[in-house]
Amino acid sequence: VEGAIVGHDQRIFNCLMKVFESPSATAHAEAYMAMGALANAIESRFTEYFKVFYPVLCRGLAATTEHQVCFVAVGVIGDVCRAMEAAILPYTTPLVDGLVTNLRNKMLERTVKPAMLSAFGDLALAVGPSFPPDRIEPAMQMLIDASKTTVPNDGDEDLLDFLVDLRTHVMEGLTAMIQGFNDDANRSLLQYVVKFVPEICAFLQLVAMDPNRDGKICYNATALVGDLFQAMPQ
Repeated sequence: VEGAIVGHDQRIFNCLMKVFESPSATAHAEAYMAMGALANAIESRFTEYFKVFYPVLCRGLAATTEHQVCFVAVGVIGDVCRAMEAAILPYTTPLVDGLVTNLRNKMLERTVKPAMLSAFGDLALAVGPSFPPDRIEPAMQMLIDASKTTVPNDGDEDLLDFLVDLRTHVMEGLTAMIQGFNDDANRSLLQYVVKFVPEICAFLQLVAMDPNRDGKICYNATALVGDLFQAMPQ
C-alpha cells in the first residue's frame, strides 16, 4: 500500500483536511479513520504532516458530545504513534493531558474511554524512556482507577461486555507502558511504575477471580505478569 501512494500522499492529506472543514460529524469520523490509514501507510513520512494535523486531532479528542468522532480520534493516536515513533515526543504531554481530561469527564460516553487507556501505552512505546516523567503518574493513575471498576452481577450483557473491554485495554496500557520504559539503555522511568505494583497485582487477582473472564483477558494477564517480572528490580 505504501508504494501505491508514494507521490500521492500530499494530495490525499490535503483532501482529508478539506473534509474536516465540513460540519458533518460523520464525515469527520470517516476522515479520521482515513488519516490513521494514511499514517500507517507512509509511516515516518507522516511526521511532516502532523504539525498541520495536530490541531485537528485535538479537536476530535475534545469532541466529547460526538462520541463516535472522539472514539475514532483516540484510535488515530495509536496510528500516528506507530508511524512517527519518537517524533511524537513534542506532543506527548498535551496528548496525555487531553486523555486524562476525557477520562475524568463523567458526561463522556463510557464506551469511548477504554481505548483511551491503551493510548497511554501507545505513547509510551513510541517515545520509550523519553516519556515525560511528570505525566507518568497521571497516566498510571487513570489505568489503576479503571482497573478497580466492577459491575453488578445481574446478567446485563452490555455491562459485562464493557467490563471485559475496559479490563483488556487496561492490561494493554499497563503492558505497553512497562515495555516502553524497560529500555536496556535507560530504565529510570520504571521507578514511577514500581509504586503501582501492589495495585496492579490486586487487579490481576480481581481478574483471576472473575467467572466472566475470557481467553483474551487471561492471555493479556499472563503477558502483563511476564513483563512485570522482567522489568521490576529483583
